[in-house]
Amino acid sequence: MLAEASLADHEVAAPPDPAALMRSALALLPGLPVALTALVFCLPQALLLRAVSRSKPRDRQLTWITFGGLVVYPLTWLLWAIVLGLSAGIAFGAGWGWAVAGAVPVLAPVSAWLALPTLDRGWRIARALRARRLLRRDQGLGRSLTALRKRAATALGTVFGDGTG
Repeated sequence: MLAEASLADHEVAAPPDPAALMRSALALLPGLPVALTALVFCLPQALLLRAVSRSKPRDRQLTWITFGGLVVYPLTWLLWAIVLGLSAGIAFGAGWGWAVAGAVPVLAPVSAWLALPTLDRGWRIARALRARRLLRRDQGLGRSLTALRKRAATALGTVFGDGTG
């Protein structure tokens, strides 16, 4: 039932508190500029690699993503460096063009690395909001899952002898 509803056990056991979700969302704000920069520099490649890997056998998809990423990401970062460097050079002078062209291949992977905690927290918040909405909309599902969870805990307590069963 959890898999069918795309829920995790902890979301049923302790539904997300709205105040905690708001605090978590506010904690995302400082990391948003870096995350948006990383998305600009990395999302197109990630989507391309995902599309290519999905056309491959399931046991080779991660290999295609990994080794494809070793080529695709640096090449696109260099392309970004050329385009942004030329643009900055035309707009602000050659010195700025070279500075931007040199900074992009360094800042793109660093921004991706720095954005990972923010993106992870954002996914967890989105998942918690979805779980909260689903459990509030379908209260029967929440009651059924809670009852199943209690029966499973009792059965496990009986098996492992912790006194709950």
